[in-house]
Amino acid sequence: MIITVEDLQMVCEPALQFLDKEPENRTADEAIQLVRCLGYTEGVVSTVIRLSVSGFMTDPLYENTFCFPETTEPSDWVQSFVTWAAENPERSDTPAVDGFLLALIDSYPCRDGEGADVAPDSQ
Repeated sequence: MIITVEDLQMVCEPALQFLDKEPENRTADEAIQLVRCLGYTEGVVSTVIRLSVSGFMTDPLYENTFCFPETTEPSDWVQSFVTWAAENPERSDTPAVDGFLLALIDSYPCRDGEGADVAPDSQ
């Protein structure tokens, strides 16, 4: 089963809500969504960085790549994706990995000579 942009958006929105709430107002369901969302997105980022460094990122969809400022946190990636998904409802059936990466490319463009190997310290 392919996870779509809509599926990932439905997981990541509650995850962001969890982060915005005071600890006593957080729910177990939101915590589960946070783990699912961050696990998925961190896995995608780590994989793309590794494939890019190894020279295996050949999909023309990812002709451009993303570069994170040093202060970028995984929750920033998620916020970028959720915002991108809301702004691109026509992409709701797109595979989540593609939508997530397109959101990162849009939100964190690289300068000349940079590539996906520029990642936050948390990687």
